[in-house]
Amino acid sequence: MRPLPVVLIGGVLLGAGVFFYSRRAAASVDMGRDSPAVGGVLQDVLVAVSGIGSRGIRNNNPGNIRESELDKTLWQGERATDDDAAFEEFDTPEAGIRAMVVILKNYRRRGIVTVEQIIPTWAPAADHNDVAAYIQSVSNFMSFPINQVILDSDFPALVAAIIKHENGIQPYDMATIERGVNAA
Repeated sequence: MRPLPVVLIGGVLLGAGVFFYSRRAAASVDMGRDSPAVGGVLQDVLVAVSGIGSRGIRNNNPGNIRESELDKTLWQGERATDDDAAFEEFDTPEAGIRAMVVILKNYRRRGIVTVEQIIPTWAPAADHNDVAAYIQSVSNFMSFPINQVILDSDFPALVAAIIKHENGIQPYDMATIERGVNAA
């Protein structure tokens, strides 16, 4: 009997149709500002092989932007098919990140400019969000005071923090995030 092929990728053991996933591997995906790109590759492997992954990551909509009945915006980079009736879907993560920044820039025009102001608008309590915990999560991830004004240069860190909170992981390298931010 031949041994079955087994592959170990970033702490994920794949082989013979069996998928082993450890919390340690998941923790290696969680990336902050200066982490290497391994997390993005690992997340792609996890999603492709096992079908797991958060809805936001699967939809290339890491900010979990909802479909709107009132505003039928056709986003740049939106998927041609609409398989998720509740959330937007994008062709690439960069297109989803770009949409996040477009929304954040619209907030800015309305005077919503701090983490303390942005998060209750992004994820209102009416949608069953723990807004206080979300604000603290973003502030901690960014190492940023909740009442400090967000500048253009802070968008990559803010986007990464929102992605982390929305999906439980932040799988993208900073180059991916910056391409999305710069496209907005």
